[in-house]
Amino acid sequence: MSLILIILFLLTGIIFSYWVWFYLSFKHLKELHSDPAIYQPGVSIIVCYKNAGVQIYHTIEAILKQQYNNFEVIAIDDFSSDDGPDILKSMDDHRLILMTANLNRPGKKAALSEAIREAKNDILLFTDSDCIPIGGEWISSMVKKMIEKEDIEIVLGYGPMNKKGGWLNRFSRFETIMTVMQYFSYAITGMTYMGVGRNLMYRKSLFESIQGFEKHLDLPSGDDDLLIAEGSTKNNVAVCLNDASFMYSDAKTTFFEFLHQKSRHISTSSRYSILHQLLLGIFASSQIGFYIIIFFSIIFGYLPWPVFISIIIFKWIFQMIFQYHIFKKLNGTDLFFLFPLLDIMLVIYYLVLPLYSTFRKKAW
Repeated sequence: MSLILIILFLLTGIIFSYWVWFYLSFKHLKELHSDPAIYQPGVSIIVCYKNAGVQIYHTIEAILKQQYNNFEVIAIDDFSSDDGPDILKSMDDHRLILMTANLNRPGKKAALSEAIREAKNDILLFTDSDCIPIGGEWISSMVKKMIEKEDIEIVLGYGPMNKKGGWLNRFSRFETIMTVMQYFSYAITGMTYMGVGRNLMYRKSLFESIQGFEKHLDLPSGDDDLLIAEGSTKNNVAVCLNDASFMYSDAKTTFFEFLHQKSRHISTSSRYSILHQLLLGIFASSQIGFYIIIFFSIIFGYLPWPVFISIIIFKWIFQMIFQYHIFKKLNGTDLFFLFPLLDIMLVIYYLVLPLYSTFRKKAW
């Protein structure tokens, strides 16, 4: 029993250390007001789409309504088999450039590379075909972070899920917040390891200096996380948490669609640096280990109920104290009191996802 308690307290201490780190990272993150930028450098917005249907029209329409005077939108069709490309042809706006990818390869790196070559501006802003900006200041909010300091070349934006009913939606939003909380915290402390293509800005000159996606062309994924990990330094990355910059999209509606999406996201994790794999692995493993030990200790009677209840409630209370500030910034306060259940669901997800990823076929 004493050994079990020692292990539990050790795992709890590790978890607490991470949460303190996350909290301090977000606490020191200062956001500029969302007033339109006075200086508006040219921005090329790139949206790669495949079989997006009418949704691509809504996305492009919302982007063209942005309150920014100097931008172009490049929408590149990556071999769609639906009517999405034809729908876009009905849009009449000189800022919209329609392209069709020339190379049909898994993933979207080939299409993105073609669009980037076509872009006339050094500042590139990316989003997905199912994302909608929360308002008219998405571009200006992201640009403000890019020009805030002279050495900034990458801006990481936030892409939350739309709030809808059901536990899958709640968990999807929770998992998104947990993921963003981690990679934003790493970036804020100068250890950037990824970005997400739903809301991402970087300079074309940076893309060209690292030869684009050349080092990981063998993988369908990695057009956002591996590229950002390669191009980032301690000083050239900024994080944008101005709520005017948020890009919303719908969460998957079935559990298997959700797993399929997430397994694609983690398919590149083996290419992360050893340090990042270690730090991310310790956080996930400590969470898994804590609940597994608690579970089997209860089943086999290693721990009395009062001890079990005290430890787990203490863990939840501590995490929730540090969690509230972060979840408030990430627009997830409605999930706050659901945290104990969502925390357990997250551990189950950590166990199921690698198994699912092992057996699924990797594709666009």
